[in-house]
Amino acid sequence: MFGDAYEVLGISNDAIELEIKRAYNRKIKEFSNEKHPEQFKNIRRAYEILINEASRQKYDTMRTFGPEINRLEADAEHALSKKDLHSATLAYKKILMIEPSLHIYRNELALTLVQQGDLEKGLIQFEKLVTKYPENASYRCNYAHCLQKLGKTNEAVDSFKTAHHLDPNDVNIVFSLVELYIDNHDYEKARFTIESALEEKENEGFHRFYYLFKLIHVDIFERNTEQLERSLARVETLISAHIEESAYVANEFARLAFQLYEVKLYDWAKRLTERAIELDPENEYIQALHESNEENNVKSKEFQYLMDDERILKPVKHPFFLAFHKDEMSDEEFEQSLSIMYENVEYIAKFDPHETIKSLKRVLIKYPHLYESRQEFLEKIQGLANRSLEEQSQYEQLKHDHQVINALKRLIALYLSDVSEEERKHYFDDIIDELTYERTRAVYQSVTRIQSSYPLLYRLNESFFDELKRNAR
Repeated sequence: MFGDAYEVLGISNDAIELEIKRAYNRKIKEFSNEKHPEQFKNIRRAYEILINEASRQKYDTMRTFGPEINRLEADAEHALSKKDLHSATLAYKKILMIEPSLHIYRNELALTLVQQGDLEKGLIQFEKLVTKYPENASYRCNYAHCLQKLGKTNEAVDSFKTAHHLDPNDVNIVFSLVELYIDNHDYEKARFTIESALEEKENEGFHRFYYLFKLIHVDIFERNTEQLERSLARVETLISAHIEESAYVANEFARLAFQLYEVKLYDWAKRLTERAIELDPENEYIQALHESNEENNVKSKEFQYLMDDERILKPVKHPFFLAFHKDEMSDEEFEQSLSIMYENVEYIAKFDPHETIKSLKRVLIKYPHLYESRQEFLEKIQGLANRSLEEQSQYEQLKHDHQVINALKRLIALYLSDVSEEERKHYFDDIIDELTYERTRAVYQSVTRIQSSYPLLYRLNESFFDELKRNAR
């Protein structure tokens, strides 16, 4: 057991560098590595801790305040588990007040500040870390992420590159830089970064899979099917040399297929899931993904034909357009488009019910998978159109009904007409004037006749007809 470093060397807490060296030389003569390997190891460890100013300072701090620092660290971890970022920040600050040189906790403080949105404060902490520890690739990478979040893209790129230079084997640093390029739609640089890493890993075999799959990730974001074809061919070549990794490659193909599925490149997603099943036929998740993609692939093809089908009214196409492109819209744009869609389908159902029903029947027959995906909504549209047809049918009967006065026939015609609000108000006022010249009994009998014989027409403005009937008694 190691014990206390000062006691191991037999020196006081305030021993100077010369005293530490003398004590060390004296002890290793007394406890040589050959005869006392365990004691020698402890002496060596104590010496390495105390001879270095930074490590000695940290050791002294933990020796004196260890229990308090451990308690604060536990408080911070508990706060983070509860998503209480403010309390975690306070705990890390208290640790650094005890000993500012504990850089691990400064890094945790910076990460927590960034997580809670205090980017500028987090950046200050990261700047202290990369200044004090310029060779630490992890701190440099965290600093780059913070710069990226602040929109300082060029500085972030430089910092990621520095981190990669410090630790060329950390794939996460390379991929962080690639993601930055993707976010800025600079796919050429993203691809160049991966190709450069692939050159460095030319002789590492299996590890090349990581970079090739990231290359496919770039191809997907760019929607570059030519590059995607090339990248997949390179993966296939590598599989032939590492057939034992078939299950791993199958899972990666499934993950990439899901990305393709999300951006609606269903044919490519199908191709990857089919290949994944060949590589790992017992994987139920891949099988389920393949079946789901098959269904969406059918819908996608139906959608493409639907949008070119001139025999279907545009408002009937609109709900399918929204379903396929909602991910490309902001919430505000989607809500506006949704509102317009509702207005338009209600309009055609009311004023062009024959063509609306014909369009809906065509969707049902020609595009059954799409119809099923929006069946409830389409049935509501058909219900509105059917009601409009029934209203028109009742109106045709009403026109020849001599028991209803002409003023009310005109009013019903107005309700069924496609006119502007200004025109509607003008005609309505004119009809009301006409009603004032009618006998009260004739008005009452006409309204009652409409209610009993033409209920759909009565419901076009039920409250108005109820009031008219009451006033005419």
